[in-house]
Amino acid sequence: MSSDQCASVTIGIPVHNGEKFITATLNSVLSQTYNNYKIIICDNASTDNTPQICREYVRHDPRFLYIRNDINIGAPRNFNKCFEHSCSEFFVWLSADDVYAPTYLERCVDLLTRRADLAMVYTDCEIIDENGSVIEWVSKYYSMADSSRIILRLVSVFFQDPRAVSVFGVFRRNCLEHTGLTRNIFNGDRLLLAEAALTGKFGRVPEFLFCNRSHSGRFSENWGRLSGSEWMDQNQASRSRHPLWAWFPVSMCIVAKLPLSTRWIGYLFVFVYASKYFLFWLAYKVPSFRRHLTCGEIVPNLSSLFKA
Repeated sequence: MSSDQCASVTIGIPVHNGEKFITATLNSVLSQTYNNYKIIICDNASTDNTPQICREYVRHDPRFLYIRNDINIGAPRNFNKCFEHSCSEFFVWLSADDVYAPTYLERCVDLLTRRADLAMVYTDCEIIDENGSVIEWVSKYYSMADSSRIILRLVSVFFQDPRAVSVFGVFRRNCLEHTGLTRNIFNGDRLLLAEAALTGKFGRVPEFLFCNRSHSGRFSENWGRLSGSEWMDQNQASRSRHPLWAWFPVSMCIVAKLPLSTRWIGYLFVFVYASKYFLFWLAYKVPSFRRHLTCGEIVPNLSSLFKA
């Protein structure tokens, strides 16, 4: 894409068989009060009516770009493909089942423009169900992400955002260029956030402007019974390999970028987070262990330890 075609913001929408919700998603983008944007839809070999729906939007609005993969390349690679085809100063991912409030882009871009120390801006979030009804409100989940101390920003990334919904915030392009984007391993979005936290602060817009949809078709709702590697890349699917073995060394390499004086604290965070994650995974795999896994019974609710 040539520079004269670049809008200020690129919205990357990765999708696979998203016909049920993608119309609501795209309409929420079109309702934005900030309209200097480009939309890149990366279709990961959908077999439903997703292509027809997307091409209809492309036909009516030149800001839409539709890219279709001939084969399913896995969710992380498809997410990254959205960014690779962009050239704007700011970039944001939007899942094909989530929706924006009309002022989402306007408020995020305004804060990024006013504060050069921010790597990313997110808003408070409403968790909605399949019918669009709010079932949970998520706010103030990064109480230390605006800290000038990198180690405190990592605390927020690892322990204060269980859903990692802030990965759908608006990023500076130069921030994402210093990360590995969404790696082809389970929980790769949190690693992306950790790397982003090394480059700058996270800014918060204290308004509920982003709706993250929870429904039975999401991988995050089914990870206990699905193969993580199958979701990453169907050509490399393996049910025998625990995804933590791939996540752990990459997270340690990210922490190694910290100053030596605080690096050991970062390693400790990784060990604690990995231990907590492993216990939850074990609960899904071992029924007798599952009944003991209540919030705080086996592992503490670590986010409560780091509230500002």
